[in-house]
Amino acid sequence: MTSDLQRCVAEYERQAAADAATADHSLLADGLTAFERLPPDQRLATENVRAAVKLFSRLRKRAETVDLLTEYLAQDLETDDEEWARWERTDNLALMRRFEETVEAQRDDYAWAKERLEPHRWLRVMYDGTQALAWWGSGRLDEWLAIVPELRAAVPVDERTRESWFHLNRTEAAVLERDERIDDALAAADRVGALADHFPEWDMAEMVRVEGDLTRMSVLTRAGRGEEFDAAADRVIARLADFPATRTVAPDGPNQYAVLCHNAAARLYSAKRYKRAARLFREAARARTPYLTYIFLAACVWAGAKDRHEVMDCLREAAKRDPSGSVWQRAQKLPELADLADDEEVKAAAERG
Repeated sequence: MTSDLQRCVAEYERQAAADAATADHSLLADGLTAFERLPPDQRLATENVRAAVKLFSRLRKRAETVDLLTEYLAQDLETDDEEWARWERTDNLALMRRFEETVEAQRDDYAWAKERLEPHRWLRVMYDGTQALAWWGSGRLDEWLAIVPELRAAVPVDERTRESWFHLNRTEAAVLERDERIDDALAAADRVGALADHFPEWDMAEMVRVEGDLTRMSVLTRAGRGEEFDAAADRVIARLADFPATRTVAPDGPNQYAVLCHNAAARLYSAKRYKRAARLFREAARARTPYLTYIFLAACVWAGAKDRHEVMDCLREAAKRDPSGSVWQRAQKLPELADLADDEEVKAAAERG
């Protein structure tokens, strides 16, 4: 039987997939009320837990997610349900920067996976970037890196595993970059793009090639190698200009092209190439892009043209897409927007949408 919680969350997700800017945020408030009213014997039913996790994600209720999943995992569960719940719990710990807890949870998840899952499913346990950075944050990165050769020995790269290897290679490059092991990080970045060469008919091949260059751009920014960064940026922009229309639609969320434009713009923003970043953020915004695109576009606009009205327009658009109401909290932390932190009109634009 479908609960009120499930109906509210499903309807919001349907509306947000169509257009996040016009989705009815009151559905989430109704869903939260419905969750709180669930009888104890229904609260931990799998479909209600899955709906609640989606709801809490939209509302940035990370601690509540961890608490709910910890209680859910205390039950006897089907393997697929336990795999999902473990991953979500660990991910929310990582998002809250509870590094030691994340590491211990992920170590336990990996041991469980090796007992219960086929090897090709082990990759997903370890491939997430936010979770991997918790090992770096807790000073235990070498332990995470030691798991990668074990996975390479156990899990071949084939059509079933290539997407998971893409994520793991990209994460490996990211953590090596954060630890300033530049040569190793660049080698890992090369492995990202090389997957596309191994599978030229793969429908993700062009996206993977672009992501390989984007990964390299991140490493080059960390290394302060500006000329090489700009050369990689030129390659990415040229690839995006020729990105095949037949490959723009991703199965979930925004289309591949918009995601790649956002990701490329984010690298340019980090390297303070604000003008080029703004062009790509605007390109991403032509699709059903998430709220972060508009926040970073606002930062680029203010760093370059100092156009206060456009900044407010961007923040309004961000607020329409973020039901948690956290746009202003996020925006005022960006250094480019720091001198607007006391501007009440700009704040109101970010808070009202």
